Amino acid sequence: MKCLTISHSRILGNIDGIDDLSRLPDEEFFVIDMDALLRSKYNFNLYSTISKYVEFDLMAYPFRENDLVDMIISGASRVVVNHTISEEKLKEFMEVSDQLIMHYASQFEARSFMKNGGKYLLGCSQVDIPKGVTIFYYGLSGQGEQYIQLEDFPEELRYDC
Repeated sequence: MKCLTISHSRILGNIDGIDDLSRLPDEEFFVIDMDALLRSKYNFNLYSTISKYVEFDLMAYPFRENDLVDMIISGASRVVVNHTISEEKLKEFMEVSDQLIMHYASQFEARSFMKNGGKYLLGCSQVDIPKGVTIFYYGLSGQGEQYIQLEDFPEELRYDC
């Protein structure tokens, strides 16, 4: 799955305009919002526009339940939460949607997330996963139907490799 990166409210890379999305051969993307990750500035309007052309999973680390709801309403199929999220906040988020992806940094975090009903993980290191759990990975490891390789995942976000 290809990654699209948003920075300064624009999609970076070989996309000249939002209309270029309709001409890309891929129908699903992994969208990384650097504005959200670095400055807590979510690009809800851009998410809505992207969703008119393609399906996407969104890495934007919501802090509040309302942020998560707005991301889903704006078109995100699944939303990535940070490994630093508290278990209490995670449970609140899981009540809103079970379509969460945890960007994990350790086996412990991954297991805790799965214990709370999580079905999707994001990372680089190998973890033991039961059937029914999918890993979005950006490292060299991970083979099989439970793994989805991410292309062009930003180096600065690879903290567990």
